[in-house]
Amino acid sequence: MDALIAKVQVNWPAPAYFTLLILTAYFIATHWRISRGWFIGAMVFGIAMQPILHDLTRLYPLAHWLDVHHPRKALNGQPRYWVNSLDMEYKLRGMENPFAHDVAAELGKLPAGSFVLCEAYEEASELAFYLPDHPKTYFAGSYWTDLAVRRRWTQFDLWPDRSLDRSELIGKDAIYVGYAGYAPLKESFESITPLPDIIIKVDGMVVQRMAMWKCVGFKGMKKPAGNGPR
Repeated sequence: MDALIAKVQVNWPAPAYFTLLILTAYFIATHWRISRGWFIGAMVFGIAMQPILHDLTRLYPLAHWLDVHHPRKALNGQPRYWVNSLDMEYKLRGMENPFAHDVAAELGKLPAGSFVLCEAYEEASELAFYLPDHPKTYFAGSYWTDLAVRRRWTQFDLWPDRSLDRSELIGKDAIYVGYAGYAPLKESFESITPLPDIIIKVDGMVVQRMAMWKCVGFKGMKKPAGNGPR
């Protein structure tokens, strides 16, 4: 029911699947006359949805039509696409190429020791896996001073070697992926220069557009007072 009124994570109900399956089977067996309509309907719906769930790119023509006739408002200066709502796997597409490929190309232009910084922990994790030699990547979202946009703590905040207040990072350059308007990002580098956006396409359709920045002279970054796991 929460999914009808608020954003939920798909793994939240996982512990209930097996126990509720047993309860559902018992209810159907003992209340067949009452439940058979729902049971048959659920079976028909599940079978009908299998081709789409197996390959969510089948919904891309619908997403393209919605983008043309009912475009979504941009968020933080970045366009938003209907495919982001229809394809639950859109964040996983194009991670090796062009995403990691483009970041690696720009990172290679910076001095040795430069690092990768991401607004979201998902991109930081994906780049740690797909970038050549699997370098350490850093997550900046939990450092934002504005509580309305601050990201929740993740494993990146628990690993001491991923902290952004480490002295060995001072003075280094970085490639940043994300929205650059949040404080204290701009105050944490001597300069920030926009790079070409990373555009991920599937079947000729734009799935994601990520902003990428060249950041020079890291000054350090500290978490806001009172910020902790939530």
